[in-house]
Amino acid sequence: MSPLQQINDITAKGPAGLEEADRAALLQAAQKLVETLENPFEKIIRLTFGIYDPISLRLAIDMNLADIALAHRAPISLEELAEKSKTDLALLQRVLRMLIPLGVFVESEPSKYAVTPFTPVLATGSPAREAIIHFTHVSHSTVFMPEYFEANGYKNPNDSGDTPFSFGERCPGETYFDFLAKPENARLSHAFNQTMTMQRGDPNAPFPDGYPAQDRLKIDDPERVLFVDVGGGIGHQVQKFHEKYPSLSGKLALEDLPQVLEKANDLPSDFIKVGHDFFTPQPDAVKNAKAFYFRTVLHDWPEKQSVTILKHIADVMADDSVILIHEIVLPESGVTHLEAKIDLHMLNLGALERTEKQWRQLAALVGLDVNGIWMTNEDLGRRGIIELGKKK
Repeated sequence: MSPLQQINDITAKGPAGLEEADRAALLQAAQKLVETLENPFEKIIRLTFGIYDPISLRLAIDMNLADIALAHRAPISLEELAEKSKTDLALLQRVLRMLIPLGVFVESEPSKYAVTPFTPVLATGSPAREAIIHFTHVSHSTVFMPEYFEANGYKNPNDSGDTPFSFGERCPGETYFDFLAKPENARLSHAFNQTMTMQRGDPNAPFPDGYPAQDRLKIDDPERVLFVDVGGGIGHQVQKFHEKYPSLSGKLALEDLPQVLEKANDLPSDFIKVGHDFFTPQPDAVKNAKAFYFRTVLHDWPEKQSVTILKHIADVMADDSVILIHEIVLPESGVTHLEAKIDLHMLNLGALERTEKQWRQLAALVGLDVNGIWMTNEDLGRRGIIELGKKK
C-alpha cells in the first residue's frame, strides 16, 4: 500500500480503535507532513488566512446555528436555517462555506446541511462554545499588537494597565479584569470564567501527581491552616487536594473575591472561605498557613503585579510556610508552537508564561527561594508545581 493509500485509509476509518498514544503521534506526524509538503506561498496563505477560522466559529455561535440544526434532527435547508436564525440568506451561505471545511456541518445535498460530531461543541451549554467567545473577543486587540509595540518602543509590558489589550480596546489604565468587571461585559466575563474552568481540566480529575504533598506539607497542629487556595474560584482545586490527601492534618481555605465566593456553593462546610483581594495585605485568617497555593493565577500578571501579590503572601508566612505555584514552566529552548501561542495570548493581556529562570527571578524579587520544581503530567503545556520558601 502506498503512503497516500495508507493516509486515505486512516482518514476513512477515523481515530476509532487507535490507542491514544498512537493517535497523538499520528496527529503530530500529520502536522509535520503538512509543513514539509507546503511551499512558502501555501504556508503564508494558511497562516494569514487562519484568522477567519475562529471568526467563522464565532459567527456560527452568534447566529445560533448549532442549536437550530441540532434541534431540527435532520438535514436542514439553507432557507429554513436562514429563517430560523434570522440571518440574511446570502450572508449565511458565505459563512456556511467556511463551516463545512471546519467540520461543523456537512452539505448532505446542495443547500442542505447536516450536523457532525463537532456541531455540539458550538451548542448552548458547551464550555468550548464559551472559550470560542472568549478567544475571539481577545483577538480584537491582538490585531493592534504591531501598532502598540511601535508606539511603546517595542518594550515588554510590565504593567497590566498598559497592554496591547487596553490599547486595542481603548481603555488605557484598565486591566483585563477591570474590563470584564463592567456590567456591559457580563457575557464576556461569563465566557472567560467558563474558559478558565475548562483550562483547569476535568473537574472530576484528581489533584495532579508529581508534588510530594504528603511529605512536604505535613503539620502536627490540626487548628493551623494547612492549605490556602489563593484566587481559587469556586474551590475545585482545594477540594481535589483534600480528596487526594485526606490524612493531612490542618484546615483548608479558599480565598478569592467575595463576589466569586458567593458562587462556591459546593464547598464543604468545614472549609474556610476568605473573601479577599490579593493585591491588598493578607488577612489574619490565613496567617502562618503551611501552604499558599496558586493555580494558573500568576501567569495572568506581569512582574509588577506578581511581586505585589507574592509580597503580601510573604508577609504572613511562618518560617516553614511555602508558596506552591502551579503553572506552565517553559523550557529555555524548544518551546512548542502551542506553548508559544499561549504565551503570546498572555502577552496581549500584559502577562506571560515563565521559564524556570524567570520563576526563580520572580521569587528573588520578593526575597524567597525556589525550594524545588516538580513537573506534573497535564495537558496544555509543560506544567509544574514550583515551591517557594523563606531564605534559610
